[in-house]
Amino acid sequence: MNKPIRTLSVFCLLMFLALMANVTYLQYWRADSLNDDGRNRRAVDAAFSQPRGAILVGREPIASSEPSDDRYEYQRTYSQPLAYAHVTGWYNYFNAQSGACSSCQRRVEQTQDDLLSGEDDRLFVTRLVDLLSNEESAGGNVALTLDPDAQRAAFDGLREVLGPDGEGAVVALEPRTGKVLAMVSLPTFDPNRLASHDLSEVTAAGDELEDDPGQPLLNRAIQTTLPPGSTFKVVTAAAAIENGLYEAGDDVPGGPSFQLPQTTGDTGLIDNEGRDCGADRIPFAQSMENSCNTTFARMAIEVGADRMRDQAEAFGFNQQYFEDLLPQATARFPEEMN
Repeated sequence: MNKPIRTLSVFCLLMFLALMANVTYLQYWRADSLNDDGRNRRAVDAAFSQPRGAILVGREPIASSEPSDDRYEYQRTYSQPLAYAHVTGWYNYFNAQSGACSSCQRRVEQTQDDLLSGEDDRLFVTRLVDLLSNEESAGGNVALTLDPDAQRAAFDGLREVLGPDGEGAVVALEPRTGKVLAMVSLPTFDPNRLASHDLSEVTAAGDELEDDPGQPLLNRAIQTTLPPGSTFKVVTAAAAIENGLYEAGDDVPGGPSFQLPQTTGDTGLIDNEGRDCGADRIPFAQSMENSCNTTFARMAIEVGADRMRDQAEAFGFNQQYFEDLLPQATARFPEEMN
């Protein structure tokens, strides 16, 4: 072989090796990052055209993928949009790519995207079977703890009290397990408008909701904080019992008024607003039934700041409590008491 041919052969070999190295780098090492890149329209088109799993309440789907006659093949549909909007969220072209919605409201459609889209490792066997049988791969279903009757009662009751444009929230929990049985926030919105295949309509609907002074996209059940008021007496009572100061059948401090330590005058004077809380000591049950401010103010002082904080944190203060709904407000109890 003469020198020019040998030189050309070596050059072609080096080019071939460089090409193979680049293909391997792109298709193996950078595959995930390229697939997740929001600018990769083909990946978004493919993700948006696949059937997603259903979001279930009981056995009924409240979010499902229905066949569509346009280029995207499947339309995400919400069967009871107003009652469940703040839980399901929505799925559209703009958040079709995993991770593309990291800075926005994240609800079940986003936080459970891997499962709903079929990418979750728990669905590996299902994907393998679909591949071998040449079937279209579909996502997995997500079952919520919500009870359909409780959710409907909460939604209808809140709308009846506040009206459709009122602002408020209802949450119902199962005390033994902590399961969320109902979660409703008003005002609400229709996620079907945000899941349309007409991207201009989606943009217009999103802008309208963002500009609405009633903030319908805000989930008031988990994204706002309010003073707990007398509901915090449950925490105080639990702290007193857990730390051995009182038992449920004991008598506790009562009285019509109580002056807070290090205060004088009306600014530090606690009363019971006319409720019957005795003159000295009263049964624990009476203090709870009548929500006696004087009782629980004294009791909290007896428990002490550190043990009150520990009990409050056992009830969920100073921590995040949901993984499926983000962002969320954090209930705060002072970590340091002077």
